[in-house]
Amino acid sequence: MGDDVESRGGTPVYEGLIRRALVLVDAKLHINLHGYPAHEWTRPLSGCPPRGFELRTIPKGFFVIMRHHEDWSDTAGILVAQLAERLAEIPGLVDCNRRQIAACETHAGPVSTFTVMNGIPVSQVFMHWHQIQLTLNTEFPDEAIYGEDFIFGHSVQIQTTIAAYEIYQRLCCATG
Repeated sequence: MGDDVESRGGTPVYEGLIRRALVLVDAKLHINLHGYPAHEWTRPLSGCPPRGFELRTIPKGFFVIMRHHEDWSDTAGILVAQLAERLAEIPGLVDCNRRQIAACETHAGPVSTFTVMNGIPVSQVFMHWHQIQLTLNTEFPDEAIYGEDFIFGHSVQIQTTIAAYEIYQRLCCATG
């Protein structure tokens, strides 16, 4: 549909139905994989900056946003910190992020909306309205990449999903 579970509110409600299903199965962690349109930086002169999202076209590397309920703040913080450690082990990711963050800061100033942990930009945001206690959004630069760049981005998303799941399982089992 061109949008995501996080924001779909109108019709058709296909993705809204998924949101309700997550509640029915008592899911506590939703991993929501995304790419963002950094076209002009990752594919110069492609002419694809989406209207109203110009700031989203400035690369910040691969980053994660953890949205969570207030009483899940500690778990969210631990999960994000451990995830950043695991992501930093992916060959080439920290270097890719370093280059993109440098480009961002050259043209837009410091990346102040994120904390950089182990070379991975992260954001942790309290969110009272969401039905799921923890929502991990991933953002890989350029949603329209091809070839080796696509394989790299896809691999990063897969490894992020597996790592987040494993970390969450350990945290759940440790806390009961």
